[in-house]
Amino acid sequence: MDNKVKILFLAADPSDATRLRLGQELRDIREHLQRSKQRDGFVLESRESVRPGDITQAIFDIEPQIVHFSGHGMSTGELCFENILGKTQSVQPDALASLFELVAEQVNCVVLNACYSETQAKAIAKHIPFVVGMNQSIGDRAAITFAIGFYKALGAGHSFEKSYKFAQVEMQLESSPENLTPVLYVKDNTFPLVAPFKSITPSQIPADLFQTSTFLIDHEAENLEKVNVEDSLQSITVEDAIRRFDVSPIVKRFGTWAVTTYGVECLATYYPIEIERVDETDWLDHMRGKTWTNIIDFSEALSYARELNKMRKSFSISGKLLKVFLCHGSEDKPAVRKLYYQLLATGIEPWLDEENLLPGQDWKYEIAKAVRASDVVLVCLSRTSVNKTGFVQKEIKYALDVADEKPEGAIFLIPVRLEECTIPEQLSGKQWLDLFQDKGLNRLIKSLQACVRSI
Repeated sequence: MDNKVKILFLAADPSDATRLRLGQELRDIREHLQRSKQRDGFVLESRESVRPGDITQAIFDIEPQIVHFSGHGMSTGELCFENILGKTQSVQPDALASLFELVAEQVNCVVLNACYSETQAKAIAKHIPFVVGMNQSIGDRAAITFAIGFYKALGAGHSFEKSYKFAQVEMQLESSPENLTPVLYVKDNTFPLVAPFKSITPSQIPADLFQTSTFLIDHEAENLEKVNVEDSLQSITVEDAIRRFDVSPIVKRFGTWAVTTYGVECLATYYPIEIERVDETDWLDHMRGKTWTNIIDFSEALSYARELNKMRKSFSISGKLLKVFLCHGSEDKPAVRKLYYQLLATGIEPWLDEENLLPGQDWKYEIAKAVRASDVVLVCLSRTSVNKTGFVQKEIKYALDVADEKPEGAIFLIPVRLEECTIPEQLSGKQWLDLFQDKGLNRLIKSLQACVRSI
């Protein structure tokens, strides 16, 4: 029993709140763990109708490595437990954070499957290696689907981070529009091993065991420049900082700060600011009190992120994002991947095979469907791709066929040269754009904004 991963499922559904299917969530988690290949490695214990005072007793009794809370959350950040009458009794983020600080040597993961629980997750993540919260309200079905995906992956032997990603994919497979609602926070200086309930410090990890997220550094920062880690004399490379703090793909870097597809993130510590919050007026005053950061770097990053946020608003079409398909050859993948993240950061919904195709899908069918569903197709050209026969040429032909169905004068297909190259004959009638030239990306953004106005 001592070698098993213990999961403590806490449920609270006050009588004065909207009823939730917490029993169904518990049943589904238990069922999928029992069916998993590592079913003998887990023990699932539950406590229902939980009052605040029940939490510590349950942790003392079970001694869990994973604590899962399912129930209600308030938009102000509190979680809802029950009082002696079964009605709502809220608990502040700092209270739970203080509790988990005391059990940090035991608990490795906390899942808060409740609306608006991101504030709680951030507070708890100061002490616990992996914490999942919800950045807005989440529906009953979506919450259960996330839980199923998360524990299915854990039962298959995946890390907490990988299980979180599998859970998001599970939501996508169920056509849930809420797959971006769950957010994962990783405590500073911890990394997952293959066993989901283990964690170690970076100095203990061989270089080839890093499980890094995809990242990009703009051309002016592609070096081994060092950054100093907060509260430490340690100096690490930018690349290691990105791995350590799980930084999102970088759009532009400003010293130890970066503007990413998430928002603004610090490379010297785990300090992310989501893009939706960059327009808040007190950020500079707030950051001046942080002795570990360079306020000039931060102000430049914040200014750039605010410009991106303005662009994001210009690409909204009746609440929907502009859909852009990236047609390209495999040899141009690095350049096109960078373009993908740049467009993503400006509020566009780009489609790239390696990001959008799921395992097992018919890729020819999915690509054709994506072209037809797109508002704009960018044909990315290089010297290699224009002289190469293969599926990219078929993509171009199919995109041209779809373009013929569009109203006359509509901007649907834009040839984008990644370098000096000849424009294919079938595209010679289209005005192309040179992305490699100065302000090439700005011209592309303006073209896409014109597309929004014409739709």
